[in-house]
Amino acid sequence: MAIRNNTVSPTFGQNKIFTFLTVNTLPILQRIQVRAKTEAEARAMYAKVGVELILIIRQMEVVA
Repeated sequence: MAIRNNTVSPTFGQNKIFTFLTVNTLPILQRIQVRAKTEAEARAMYAKVGVELILIIRQMEVVA
């Protein structure tokens, strides 16, 4: 994060990550809500998606 005019704004690389998360994860999370039959199944799916996203973000941070 960079500090400009007493506000905290994301750097270019962080903007790419935020955009990626916004565009790509919302449809995935919505599909999980539709497909999961139980709360436990939904939690397991959310956890799996979370782990994958962490790995993707780490790779994006290296590139950015």
